Amino acid sequence: MTIVVCCHGSLQLPRYANPREAELDCATVFENEAVIMSSTSKQTGPLQKSSNLNQAAIAAKRAKSVDRLILIADDNDDTRMMFATVLTARGYRVAEAGDGEKAIEVILRENPGLVLLDLELPRLNGLSVLRRLRNELKRIDVPVVVITGYEQHFETAVAAGCDDYLLKPIDFERLETLLDYYLPLEVKAKGA
Repeated sequence: MTIVVCCHGSLQLPRYANPREAELDCATVFENEAVIMSSTSKQTGPLQKSSNLNQAAIAAKRAKSVDRLILIADDNDDTRMMFATVLTARGYRVAEAGDGEKAIEVILRENPGLVLLDLELPRLNGLSVLRRLRNELKRIDVPVVVITGYEQHFETAVAAGCDDYLLKPIDFERLETLLDYYLPLEVKAKGA
């Protein structure tokens, strides 16, 4: 069975369909035959370090194998399902939050290794979540990647305390780069 995951949810390809031959725009086929689709091939550029993140805290967090939990904070059920499918297939544990208040609650309770945070959340928007985490709760050790459909929100998100960004529609190569940077599955030995 092949599952196609895209920004609008997932669907199952017919049993006889070969995902490598199917007409799928900007799709990536992984070894396990999952097809990850993005509705654009736009590259977001090289990874940019953008905040005053505590690098020592991130390095310590990377070294802990128990921190393989990623919080997906997005009000769209399909987006959360898409991220959960992709991340669990890669070996990460996933927690979900559909609003900003729930995101804060999960961060404080679960201490995730990475937060993927949509800016347009109900109850407490993404910028308010960032400001509360960084300023009020002093949680600078949790890397937060903002998910947004608008590049112009990036500077405001950086000022609020985000560590990086991921544009919608999702560029899965960039997502992989961000995962490898903030929460690699394998910790590389020194000098490697």
